[in-house]
Amino acid sequence: AILGSPFYSNGLVKGGSTFVPGDHPFNFFVLNDAGDGLDYIDPANWDNDIHQAVDVVAKARPFGVYTTGDSASGINNALDIDFDYYRAVAGFEADISDTWTLNTSYVYAVGKRTETTHLGMSSTTFNDAVLDGLFNPFGTALSSPGLVSPKDGTSIAGNSEDELAAVLHAFVDETYSEQQVVESIASGDLFDLDTGTVGLAIGAQYRYEDYQYTPDSLSAKGLGFGSTPSASISGDTNVFAVFAELFVPVHE
Repeated sequence: AILGSPFYSNGLVKGGSTFVPGDHPFNFFVLNDAGDGLDYIDPANWDNDIHQAVDVVAKARPFGVYTTGDSASGINNALDIDFDYYRAVAGFEADISDTWTLNTSYVYAVGKRTETTHLGMSSTTFNDAVLDGLFNPFGTALSSPGLVSPKDGTSIAGNSEDELAAVLHAFVDETYSEQQVVESIASGDLFDLDTGTVGLAIGAQYRYEDYQYTPDSLSAKGLGFGSTPSASISGDTNVFAVFAELFVPVHE
C-alpha cells in the first residue's frame, strides 16, 4: 500500500500543532501594524534591520507533496505487511474393541504479522529540527527550494533527502498468535434395542491460545505523528472441556 502524509498532531503547543520560532530562517511572518494579526514579508524584501519575525504555529502535513502517490522525493511511503502462518496437525485412530474406536488429534498453529509503516516520524526529532531551523515546514520548501534565507544567508529552503530522512522513523508493529488443541474422543456401541444400536461418544479437549500485540517503541510512548500512546496487548486462555453424546434410535 502507498500512504499519504497524515496530519501532525504531536507538536510543542496545545493541540499538537507545529511550533515554528521567530528565528527560523524561513519564518517571514511579522506582527502587523495594528498589532492584531500577521503580515508575510516576501523573502526578497526581507531586511534584518527592519523586520522581526514572530513565533507561529501551524496544523499541517509535514511531508505533504513529498509523499503524494509514487512520489519522486526519495521518501519510502509504502505500508508493508508480512504475514507468516504455520499449522501442523497430527493424530491417530485406534480400535479399542470390535465396536469401540479412539480418535486422538493435536493441532498447533502460529501466526506472525509484521506491519511496517515507512512513513513514520519521531516527534522529538522533528520538533527539534524545526526549532533548530534544519527542517523547513513552509511552502518555500517547494515553491522556491533553491532560496537562500535572507535572515542568515546560508540556509536553503528546500528540504533535502537527508533532512527528510533525519526526521523519518519506520514504525514496526508486531502481532503474534498461537493456538494448541489436544482432543481425544472414544466412540462405540453400548447395547442393542429393537429400534437399533445405542451409541455413545465421550471426549476431552484442551485448548491453549496466546495473543501478543507489540506496537513500535515510539508509538508506545506517544512519540509518533500523534500524541496518544499505542497500548500493547497480551493475553492467553487455557480451556479444558469434557463432553459426551448419546445416540438412541427411536424407530427403525
